[in-house]
Order: sequence, then structure tokens, then C-alpha cells
Amino acid sequence: MIEFFKNSSLFAGIDENEIKKILNCIEYRVFVFDKNLYLYELSQGFKAMLLKDGIVDIISLEKREIIDDRLVAGDSLVYDFGKSDERFLRTKRKSTLISMDIGRIFDENKRNCQHKTIFMQNLIKDLNKFMSHLSFKLNIYSKTHLRDRILLFLNSEREKTGSNLIKPIFNQEDLAKYLSCNRSALSRELYLMEKEGIIKIKNREIWFNES
Repeated sequence: MIEFFKNSSLFAGIDENEIKKILNCIEYRVFVFDKNLYLYELSQGFKAMLLKDGIVDIISLEKREIIDDRLVAGDSLVYDFGKSDERFLRTKRKSTLISMDIGRIFDENKRNCQHKTIFMQNLIKDLNKFMSHLSFKLNIYSKTHLRDRILLFLNSEREKTGSNLIKPIFNQEDLAKYLSCNRSALSRELYLMEKEGIIKIKNREIWFNES
């Protein structure tokens, strides 16, 4: 288990001995969930979580179900699920989640935990990263035309890898939920974009020709 923590962004820059001491300063629990479950209890309050294996979606329930983001094995999430927040975690596959009680590190009797500074900095980095992603999603939703949403998504994926070959972690049904659109409309628009030479689709991979 310690090897998994070492490879997490939450423990970046922290050696193994310090990680063990930090874990003594906080509490963490390991949960195993079946697929297609809404994790309501874990979707409350300020949370720091690591996904050991499986796939977990962060979803919003509005007029339609929207996938805000997707966690795959090795990913972390730091987020404050407020009382008025409509976001929930839902397993896409059988998943193992590690939930950390990071509030304990601020307890009076833990204030002298000598190894918490870098860990807290990493928490803030991950929180800022997710908030930045939510801002990006708002930008997607602000686009009236579906093609503009698709192009924003493709450009973002290309920037992450530096490659025009896009390998989405979503199937087409879930990509429609990610872009907050109708699946048939998405299928039709992707067909038109391929016909116009903007993209080429093969086995769920997308070659993006847009400059």
C-alpha cells in the first residue's frame, strides 16, 4: 500500500518514512464498491481521496446527468462537497477508494505533526487543479453549438499529451454526458466533422486535424 501512496500526487516530494508519519497523523479508510453505485456518504464535506483501482465518475444531477470528471486508477481528488452542491461520486466499475480524514491534521493535538507542510501544499494543488477543471467545464457548457464543445474538448486533450491522436477515456455515451448533450446529436456531429476532414475516428481513437 505504501508504494501506492508514494506514486500519488498527494504525497509528491515526500519520502516513504515521512509518508508513514503523515498517515499516522490522519486517518484513512479503504472502501471497495461494486459498479454503478452512488457514493452519497463519500460525497459530503471536504474530502481527499485516492482511487486505487476501478473507475469513478464525478457527476452532477441537473436536467440530465452530467459527468464533470472521471477518476481512473492512481488519480486523486480533493474537493469540498458543500451542502448545496449537486455533485456526487458514482462508480463506473468495481472500485477501490481510499478516503482520508484530512481534517484531523488540523486538530489541536496534531498541530506539531512535522511532516504535514508539503502534504498540505499538495492538497491545495490538487484542489486548485480540480477547481480549474470545473471552470473549464463551465466554459464548455457556455458554448451554444455542440461542435464548439467538441473542439474545446479535443484541444484540451491534445494539450495534455502534445499529440493529435486523442484517446478519450469515455465511450460515446459517456462523452455525451461529459459534454452535456444528446448522444445522437453527438454521434451526428462527429460524423459531420469526420466527413469534413476535421477528425478521423478509429476504434474510439480520434485523430484531430484541426490546427
